[in-house]
Amino acid sequence: MMDGLFGGGSGNIGIDRAVDVARGVAASYPGGELAVDEVIEFSNSYYAAVREQSTGVGAFEIMIDRVRGRVTREPGPDMMWNTRYGMMPGSMMGGGTFASAAPMTVTSSQALDIAQRWLEASWPGTQARSPDPFYGYYTV
Repeated sequence: MMDGLFGGGSGNIGIDRAVDVARGVAASYPGGELAVDEVIEFSNSYYAAVREQSTGVGAFEIMIDRVRGRVTREPGPDMMWNTRYGMMPGSMMGGGTFASAAPMTVTSSQALDIAQRWLEASWPGTQARSPDPFYGYYTV
């Protein structure tokens, strides 16, 4: 189900189909406790965040190809820093999950402050929203 890079082409599966694809990915995970939190449309793909229902913590992020509906893990933090569902050895993609997720060394408040300072330096007047926690990182 997790596929390579997206190909070109015309057409668009549409947001409703992207939501269905994301729900299918969440439902395919053993244990049945993952749910789609949000799906966002971009010019080349859809983004979806999948969360644990019991904790509210983000499990992983996926990208869905707009033309074919193929799915890949969101490149970047989800692949490299996800301490529970990441793609590194011992992770979901490697055949299991980490035994435990280490505690975060940066609080949500600190992550918001870091993001806001970066925005003020790069795009004055913009405002960061509350960080979404994932295992090992935040998405702001």
